[in-house]
Amino acid sequence: MQWFAGSFTTGANADGYALDHVDIAFTGVATDATFAISLWSDASDTPQANLGAFSHDTGIRFNPTDNLSVLPSTTYWLVLESNQISDLGSNYAWRTTEDSSFAVSGGWSVAGSFAQSTNQGATWAASPTDYLYAVTATPASAVPEPSTTAVILAGFALVGVVCTRRRARAKGVA
Repeated sequence: MQWFAGSFTTGANADGYALDHVDIAFTGVATDATFAISLWSDASDTPQANLGAFSHDTGIRFNPTDNLSVLPSTTYWLVLESNQISDLGSNYAWRTTEDSSFAVSGGWSVAGSFAQSTNQGATWAASPTDYLYAVTATPASAVPEPSTTAVILAGFALVGVVCTRRRARAKGVA
């Protein structure tokens, strides 16, 4: 089984991003081919740990099986595990590009480094092939901490108590 990986670096949105989907183009898909796509963390320019998986949607689209969030300005890897993929074109191939470092909107960069493994990701070697893929994500918005929400609710309750007491005093004076 061969594993191929391509890295990308996220933009600078302070709250990170939620991954929407990944598009990966293949050619000559074999009928008995098996493969899986996953998101991995980075360790010194090689994939380190599996963070989550993608399932095949339609065509070239793969969706996260769970909610996958990524941090700002951080490098991640898309890893393709397959019993029949080859960058030489036998069976089917992850399409390649000539441009190994192009920038996309929002400060993201795709295709920074490429690697391959023949021992299920235990070790990685640099790959001379640039793999073509697209990552689509939505900027995350800040979600208040539970303690912040509790303080805000307590503040609203205090304002309500003060208003109620003032009304009661005003009725008692009249």
